[in-house]
Amino acid sequence: MEENIHPFKKAAALLLLLGLIDIAVMIFCIINQTNYASSFTIFGVISGVLLLRGSLKTVQTLRWLSIFISVLIVGISFDTLFTTPPALLIALMKFSPLTVIGPICVAALLVAVFIWIYCQLSSQESLQLLVKANYKTTQPKSAYLLGVIGLLVTFLGASEMVNGESAKKAIKLAQTQRGSAYQYHVTRLYVSQNSGYADVIAYSDKAVHQLNVNW
Repeated sequence: MEENIHPFKKAAALLLLLGLIDIAVMIFCIINQTNYASSFTIFGVISGVLLLRGSLKTVQTLRWLSIFISVLIVGISFDTLFTTPPALLIALMKFSPLTVIGPICVAALLVAVFIWIYCQLSSQESLQLLVKANYKTTQPKSAYLLGVIGLLVTFLGASEMVNGESAKKAIKLAQTQRGSAYQYHVTRLYVSQNSGYADVIAYSDKAVHQLNVNW
């Protein structure tokens, strides 16, 4: 395919840009010993390069992934909101609003990016090229299905994290740090045989504290 006529350049440029920015931020965080959850990195760069080269297989893969990831992000965002106690959301909005607003904005931006990429790769020109190469051009229903299955697994895991025996143990340990004046909510839990690690939020109408417990 001639590189100067294929319709994938805009999506390729965005993926390359996001991938390079993500890599730069990741390196900065590593140097400064700061935690960072990478989103694009090498994936964005490689995908962008392949799109620039007019790879129809990459186009088809990205169309599928765009739907799958968008479904996951939307579902996980709602799941997080629904499993977070209302009193905690109120306390966070009062004392640390960015911890609530920030992830919502990032999730919304990522969904917008992936939907835009899907639309770019599903334009009339793109679909015509896919048809000529004998690729399917219908909406990737399997991406929706697997996205929903992934959400169910995530929901079950989140339920176990909040209500399971390990979560109760983590909360008891957190109570030894802050006492009974606070309510507690587990945000991250890792258990391996007889040991475990958890991030717990202690909150009240007067303060919010991030706690780490080990056993």
